[in-house]
Amino acid sequence: MRVLLVEDDDTVREYIEDFLADDGHLVYSSSSPHSALESAELFPFPDLLIIDFNLNSHMDGVDLAEALILKNPKARLLVISGRPELAQRKLQKTLGGSVLAKPFVGRHLIVAIKKEMIRKQKSFMVGGLVAPASWMKPNE
Repeated sequence: MRVLLVEDDDTVREYIEDFLADDGHLVYSSSSPHSALESAELFPFPDLLIIDFNLNSHMDGVDLAEALILKNPKARLLVISGRPELAQRKLQKTLGGSVLAKPFVGRHLIVAIKKEMIRKQKSFMVGGLVAPASWMKPNE
């Protein structure tokens, strides 16, 4: 899977990057929203965005995800955060996606990625917008 990782903490970014690469993923990583937007031009179609919520920048991780998803609407989104409740509230108001609370270990990351991929597969298109599968009426 092609992953664009955005994390401003060097230690955390390197840990995630190494773990995902060892698991067979192609990972491009960035330390800031600015460099992530540049990476998106060079690496235009990631399957998954993994973005830290608190990026110590003028934009948080959800704002950055919105900009990146405009370029690639099919990308899945996993936000990592030391403040998961805040990240989840903002995601629910905007994009959807999943949140993984920091700190975590590699196996938690893999489980969160798999859950996000399943969640995204259960969505469907309605008038050009992605809607959750729960909006579908059951067959009668």
